[in-house]
Amino acid sequence: MAAVRSFDWIVVTSARTVPPFIEALEGAGTTTAAVRKYGVRICAVGPRTGEALSAAGLETDLVPERFNAPGVVDSLLRCGDPRGLRILFPRAEGGRDIIPRLLTQAGANVEVASAYRTDAIPGAGIQLLKQVMAGQIDALTFTAGSAARVFADAWARGRPSQVEAEGLRTEDLPQDVKVIALGPATAAALEAGGIPVHRTAYPHTLEALVASLQDCCSVSDT
Repeated sequence: MAAVRSFDWIVVTSARTVPPFIEALEGAGTTTAAVRKYGVRICAVGPRTGEALSAAGLETDLVPERFNAPGVVDSLLRCGDPRGLRILFPRAEGGRDIIPRLLTQAGANVEVASAYRTDAIPGAGIQLLKQVMAGQIDALTFTAGSAARVFADAWARGRPSQVEAEGLRTEDLPQDVKVIALGPATAAALEAGGIPVHRTAYPHTLEALVASLQDCCSVSDT
């Protein structure tokens, strides 16, 4: 990662990015106070990420109206001419390239830095699938595309599998099991794997996810 002082913006799209990013800063001999002194501006994808940054000593300069990748890009483009801007984008290893791709197309110079990696627990997807098909789950909530893909992969591998060998079928989720996604990218990952999505939270926050879950379940109970 190049020296932080050389960047115009740091874009953070997950609260999970904050601790390893701060650790990397400190490991490079840079403090959060120094980041502000250098004049580097901070963009957070949403209020929860902004709170995590603030708690770590980095106040945000920009939170988009839409808490997703297109919203981040639109907000940055409205701040001025992006051509020549240097933008640091710490994110999960293997994360989506929407933000760096669109900003690069607009003329910005984007450096992507892997801040953390998400690893699936072996067998967790199949275990969850077995619980769903056994009627032990009323609702499924997904907050990231990685989690959605783990379950979708288990869904795909469940035909035929040890699940059907135990008398459970996986052609369809039970109709009374509701699936709620935090945002459109997570919903798309589920639907691409054949998993129906009943609600997508809006705005894309945990509070809205809980509200969507409550609404979805209350509708199903009437």
